[in-house]
Amino acid sequence: MATIKDFINFVKFEHSIFALPFIYAGMLIAMRAENFDFDALKFFLITIAAVSARSTAIAMNRIIDANIDALNLRTADRHIPSGIIKTEEAHSFVIVSGIFFFASAYFLNFLCFILAPIPLLMFIIYTYLKRHTYLSHLFLGLTLGIGVGGGYVAITGNFENFVYPLILCFFVMFWVAGFDIIYAIQDVWFDRMQNLHSIPAKFGINKSLRISLLFHLTGAGILLLFLLIAYPLFSSPVFFCLGIIIIASLLIYEHKICRSDVSEAAIQKAFWTTNGIVGVCFLVFLVLGLYF
Repeated sequence: MATIKDFINFVKFEHSIFALPFIYAGMLIAMRAENFDFDALKFFLITIAAVSARSTAIAMNRIIDANIDALNLRTADRHIPSGIIKTEEAHSFVIVSGIFFFASAYFLNFLCFILAPIPLLMFIIYTYLKRHTYLSHLFLGLTLGIGVGGGYVAITGNFENFVYPLILCFFVMFWVAGFDIIYAIQDVWFDRMQNLHSIPAKFGINKSLRISLLFHLTGAGILLLFLLIAYPLFSSPVFFCLGIIIIASLLIYEHKICRSDVSEAAIQKAFWTTNGIVGVCFLVFLVLGLYF
């Protein structure tokens, strides 16, 4: 029988760092735009909703992709193909995690509750979409990007001033799509053999890196646009501007790594470490810009 530690590793719990900063960003922007005070209970419920939604989505992805993962040497040791977690146990995990997600959404507000199925449905669509089109990278980014809107609606319960989280949603979309392209380089030959669709499989490694860089530069431009449109919300816009410069530098560094080395170790460094820092930097400098 699988242990709690197995399930934590199953959904890569530590990788919540990619989603939480932007969900919290939506929360903070809503508080600033609507002059709401910090609410510890809502913060707790938002965190539970974010972590349980991500865990549910990752578990569903692992279940759907189990047969493909078993054929890929890089993923054959994942929990379902290797037998660490049985398919029935994974289904049970999805149900329990999903209950936590919908319950937390319900206690946040009614709008969150009725919108709750959307991110899960989008993640299921993504899992199948990558079997049909290389544009799945952008759809994955959009799926994670709507978390900004989720954090915003969790506080406001409406879509007023929704232009602010909407702009950041598109930043997340291009940022995630850019690093997902880099991650997919690891499986370029496997994807071609199995007729799976990714930008590296279709365009090759060098062109894919250029497309990824274009996505990341677009994301940096969207952050500048957000600063201009949301300028009235900022107490110290110079802090957020500094954050944009640091984020852009980190993304360029990520591409510098991959330009000279596309080994699995280099991609892991570029993908996990650099992008984890990007998320944290974004949240830190957003907080500094809004409140200091």
